[in-house]
Amino acid sequence: MGQEERLLKLYRDWKAELEKVCPQLVCKEFSYPYYLHIPKDWYERKFRVLIVGEEGHGSKHKDFDMPIECVQTFNREYIAGQLEGTSGTECKRGPLYKRNNSAFWNRIRKIKALRGPNEISLTWTNLDKIHRLGSKCALDKEQRLALHQTPTAILSEEIKLLKPTVVIFFGWYGVSLEKELPSVFQKLYPKGLGDNSQWRKENMKVISENDICYIFTYHPNWGQRQKGYEEKILSAVNDAFTDADETRRCLKQHGIDRY
Repeated sequence: MGQEERLLKLYRDWKAELEKVCPQLVCKEFSYPYYLHIPKDWYERKFRVLIVGEEGHGSKHKDFDMPIECVQTFNREYIAGQLEGTSGTECKRGPLYKRNNSAFWNRIRKIKALRGPNEISLTWTNLDKIHRLGSKCALDKEQRLALHQTPTAILSEEIKLLKPTVVIFFGWYGVSLEKELPSVFQKLYPKGLGDNSQWRKENMKVISENDICYIFTYHPNWGQRQKGYEEKILSAVNDAFTDADETRRCLKQHGIDRY
């Protein structure tokens, strides 16, 4: 079984759990779960970057019952359109996915440009995989807690399967992180929820865990308004790439290839 098939099975099993544990979120008032895709060059690239957003937004093309494979195809083509300028999908007005100049996508493009064109592969998931349709997209606390009560910690499983070099959070929710990545949560919140001592000064935090660099940042909409903040994020990502390169070289010297 290939990695794409393993991911699809993971999503099918998790969706069944979701329908059983919190069926109130699987209805027309909410979006379909965000199902990431694995880029075809993912495991061959030197640096694998997983972007983790807070949640999706909007209501267009977000029908809650869209099949998993269709969601993955939509996401794959949208990301290709934003990073490569072509999605492979056309409509009467031309390319289906026009350039998105939001702060979110501008930061992603700058991350992708930190190394050569064939060195970085990038994909995107969300911490809260379901959002409310309409003007207010974020789940409330009760809905968020319900979403993360499934036996499968879906973000943790995605990371195990993808084996990214760097995981970059564009904002986060502590209550969601506690359920999805408990050991990382403990490093980010050493005294529990409400403790912001680890990122209060810099408004970001870098954590190493199981050979993966986790970078917690504020959302780009906030970051673009702060002098030097986006540059600081890019510097942290660049440092993570450099560290991964050095680790790779040291391991290969000893005949070990974990990458």
